[in-house]
Amino acid sequence: MKLDEVTSLILGCSVSGFYKWKKQKRPILHLLEKYFTKEDLEEFLQSSEISKLKNLDYYESILNIQFSTFYRKYFTSGEKFNHFFWEFIHLYKDKIISLKSYNLNENKILLNEYLLDYYSYKLEINQKTSNHPVDYLKGKLSHFITLMQEPSVELLNFFIKNVELNFKPVINYLLNNKLHHFADEIEQSIQKK
Repeated sequence: MKLDEVTSLILGCSVSGFYKWKKQKRPILHLLEKYFTKEDLEEFLQSSEISKLKNLDYYESILNIQFSTFYRKYFTSGEKFNHFFWEFIHLYKDKIISLKSYNLNENKILLNEYLLDYYSYKLEINQKTSNHPVDYLKGKLSHFITLMQEPSVELLNFFIKNVELNFKPVINYLLNNKLHHFADEIEQSIQKK
């Protein structure tokens, strides 16, 4: 089957109807053409599923669970680490988003460089304002950096992508799984910065 035939079957219209829609630049056609191959659409017609999407959904769920667990374990509201986490994201968002390497380990190395830069920045600010004893702040910052190095490279890349998307995928996952208070907490932390 040709792509126009498969698409018209999916949409429940004739092939000529498909071309009318294409001429009208209907968004549904752009969506189908952008994200699905002819084989994907044929698979859907045969089985009512697209295996690559099921596979992606499975891995996305695993990463959402891992990130949510990691976040709740270390960065709950009111904790010093929560402040460090969101301040780091706010200050380094553009740099974090620019981590587009397909070499996952390279992304982790660069993220660690940003964390060390953040460490120096916080100590410099503290020196000017004398808010905390230096050893106390060094200990807290060192622990924060250690926590941020704990996740796997896959989870760190998931984190990078969520920073780019303003944590919408994680928030949607939490809302869909009835974890509204954690979704609200993340949204509020984003808005504070």
